[in-house]
Amino acid sequence: RAPSLAVASTTTVSDALDDASSRGRVVLRVGDARLADDVIDAIGQCPAAARPHAIAWSSLVPAEGAGGLALLESLGYVTVSLSLANGEPSLDAIVDTSRAQALVTLSPEALDALENCAAPAVPAIGTTTIGIDWELRADTGWGVYGTHLALELERDGGVAPAIFAADTTGLPPIARFRLERALREGSDRAGALQRAPGPMHVDALMLRALGNNLAHGPLWGRVTARRNVGVIFFEDSAFDSAALRRAGELDLIIAGSRWNEQVLRARGVTNVATVLQGVDPAVFHPAPRSGLLAERFVIFSGGKLEYRKGQDLVVAAFRAFRERHPEALLLTAWHNNWPQLIADLDLASHVQGAPQLRDGRLEVGAWLEANGVPAAAVLDVGRTPNALMGQVMREADVALFPNRCEGGTNLVAMECMAAGVPTIVSDNTGHQDLVATGVCIPLSHQRPVRAPTQFYRGVDDWGESDIEEMVEALERVYADRTAVTPIARTGAEVMSRMGWSHQVRQLLATLSPLL
Repeated sequence: RAPSLAVASTTTVSDALDDASSRGRVVLRVGDARLADDVIDAIGQCPAAARPHAIAWSSLVPAEGAGGLALLESLGYVTVSLSLANGEPSLDAIVDTSRAQALVTLSPEALDALENCAAPAVPAIGTTTIGIDWELRADTGWGVYGTHLALELERDGGVAPAIFAADTTGLPPIARFRLERALREGSDRAGALQRAPGPMHVDALMLRALGNNLAHGPLWGRVTARRNVGVIFFEDSAFDSAALRRAGELDLIIAGSRWNEQVLRARGVTNVATVLQGVDPAVFHPAPRSGLLAERFVIFSGGKLEYRKGQDLVVAAFRAFRERHPEALLLTAWHNNWPQLIADLDLASHVQGAPQLRDGRLEVGAWLEANGVPAAAVLDVGRTPNALMGQVMREADVALFPNRCEGGTNLVAMECMAAGVPTIVSDNTGHQDLVATGVCIPLSHQRPVRAPTQFYRGVDDWGESDIEEMVEALERVYADRTAVTPIARTGAEVMSRMGWSHQVRQLLATLSPLL
C-alpha cells in the first residue's frame, strides 16, 4: 500500500529517500541496473526511518550486484526473485544468480505485511459441517464418492461440506459451479494446513477415508475433529492389532458393503454400519445408443486394471466367446492411476505379462493383441471422465465383471446397471449386495483364489469365477437379447432408487446421532 516512486537517475535517488521520510516509506522502482550501486549507497547512508519499504528491480543480475545486495541484507532486507504464476505475482528464492531477472528487495516491515496479506483466515468449520478428508476428483472411485457427497450436502443445505483437497480437472462445469464456495474455501483450508506448524482442530464431524488394514490418508494426524467417522472399502481381510485399535478410536465406521461390515464384526469391531454408494442418474440411465457399433456384439468391462478386478478372466472368456462370434467387440475402461498394481495380473495364468505404461496411458490394445485378442476386436476408452461414461456404457450389449473381490458394491457395475445394460457379476464379497437385488446375472460358481501375496495378505471370501460359466452367460445374452431386457430394465429402475441423493440422505440419517 506504500506510495511508489520510479528512480530514473542519480538525482532522483535522494529525492526518493526524502519522499520516503515525508510520505511514510515508499517503494522504489529501479528501471536501470546501472543505478543499483547509487540506490544501495544512498539507502545505506540514510536513517532507518527513511529507508524504503521495498526496492523493485526491473532487471538485475544478482551475481553482479552481490556486494550491494549483501549490504541491504545487513540492514535487514531480503531479496527474492519476482515472476508470474498463473497470472499472479510469485516471490521465490533466487536460483540462477547469473541471469538478469526481476527482483524485489523487501524490508522486515514489508515481509511482515506480506505474510499477513498472504495468510487468509481459515474458513470456519462448525458443528453443522461434515469434513471430507480425501481428494475430490472425477477419475477415481473415492473421488467420485467425495464429489457427489459434497454436491448433495450443498443441495440439501442442512449440513455443509468442508473440502480439504480437490482436482477439478474432469469435473463437469455445473458441478464446479455448484461447489464454487466449498472449493474456494477448501483451497484456503489446504493453504492454512501447509502453513500450520501443528494439527488443525475442527469442531465438526470428519469423514476419514480408510482402506486395507484401516490404512488412512495424510490428514489423519493433521486434522483433529470433535467426531471422527471412518468410511471404509477394503479387500484385504487381514487386520493387525494396530488397525483394530484405530477402529476402536473412531466414533463410527461406515462400510461400503455388507461383506465389509461382516468381516469387521467378525474381528470384534462393533461400531460399524453399512451404507452403500450411489449412482448419478443424470449420467447413468437408459437412453438410445448412437448406433455406431450396431454391427458388433459389444461386451463392456470396466474398473482399474489389476488381478483383483479379474480382467484376466475377461480376456480368457472373451477369447473363447469370439471364436464362435468374430463380430464381438471388447469395450474396455481399464485405466489405472496406480499402475504398480498390475504387476501380478498374470498370476492365474490366463494372460501373459501386463500392459506397458506410455505417456501416462496403459497400452491395453498392444497387450491384448499379444494375448490373442486382435486390435480390431478391442475399443479401449482409457481415462474417460465419469460424466461421459454413461454414453460409453450404453453402447454395450452386456457388461462383464468377474471381479475376485470388491470392498464396495463396485461402482462401475452399478453404473452399468443404471444405464440399462445387462450386467454379469461374480457372486462374492461386495458384489453380493448387487446379486441380492435380483436384477443382475450372477456367476455362482466361485472357487478359492490363488493368493496374490504381493499386494494382499488375506483373501478370505474372494472368488475365482468359472470361464465356462462366463461364456455361457455371454451366450445367453447373445442368443436372445430380448430375454434379458426385463433384467436390464428392472436393474435400471432399482439403481435409479439408489441415486447419490438417496444414499447421502441414508448416510446423514446414520450419522445424525453424531452431528
